Amino acid sequence: MQARTLILGVFSLILASCAQQVPAGTSGLFAKLQGSNVVPAVTTDAWGYANATLNGTDLNITGAFYRLSGKATSIELRQAKVGSNGGTVVCTLDIPEASREAKTGSFGKLCTAKDHGIQEDLVKTGNYYITVNTAANPAGEIRGQLGYE
Repeated sequence: MQARTLILGVFSLILASCAQQVPAGTSGLFAKLQGSNVVPAVTTDAWGYANATLNGTDLNITGAFYRLSGKATSIELRQAKVGSNGGTVVCTLDIPEASREAKTGSFGKLCTAKDHGIQEDLVKTGNYYITVNTAANPAGEIRGQLGYE
């Protein structure tokens, strides 16, 4: 019994140390990127995630994609509710050189209100989403709505 309690205690400490630390005055957001979130849905083995930190009207986004049908042609932040498509790209996220020709890679960018018109109230109510676009799926192979974890 004592060994079990000790193991559970150690496991709890490990989990707590892995938690993402969000600085005071900021909000942590997450998006699970998958083909079923694209409107209309896309059948794909690809998936990914995005983490974002909202600090006032600055939205710092990082993430990764896996098993795309081809290289990512663009990764975009758009404004629309779940199940709807946004017509205008709010912010085009950067794909590092090492990920530009790959089916698996990373992305990120600081999108600001000044440069990109980020609206804090829309971020907080889940009205922004991220798409990872490919040649086979130019409107998005995977998509995820930014929201609180």
